[in-house]
Amino acid sequence: MHGHEYYDEELWCFIVPIYQTAIFEQPDRITGETRRTDRGTDLKCSREENPTVRALERILAKIENGEDALAFLSGMATISSVVYLSLLSKGDEVVILMEAYGTTIQLAKHFAKFGVKTVKVWPKAENLVEAISEKTRLVLVETITNPTVRVIDVKRRIRYL
Repeated sequence: MHGHEYYDEELWCFIVPIYQTAIFEQPDRITGETRRTDRGTDLKCSREENPTVRALERILAKIENGEDALAFLSGMATISSVVYLSLLSKGDEVVILMEAYGTTIQLAKHFAKFGVKTVKVWPKAENLVEAISEKTRLVLVETITNPTVRVIDVKRRIRYL
């Protein structure tokens, strides 16, 4: 909560405000300069950058002892941006549960056009372990499956890897 180091010197406020604006004025009407974020991008739209979300990212990075963090609006945005686009290459395999979130399975199928193979297995830890090969770069597991709400005992089976 306090890891963001936010402080408003005009209002003496030390809690990050919630910015609900969709757009930010460009350029700065006083200086005429382009407003930029700490990442060096133009601060123009909340879909790209928002000071409230940025404070959350800093707090998460601090909690996890990381350099930085990214917050997304949905799990699918996270999976597609971080997982698929940064971790996988042509020839890699992804192991996914047949009872995973439907849109996650659809996304996995779409990555076939980039040469990423998807191996779907029934939701049991043993099936996950058996499906892993030398080409497996990612195993996507929902420990509580969708829609049947099965619980996968990953911790107990992880020893076999």
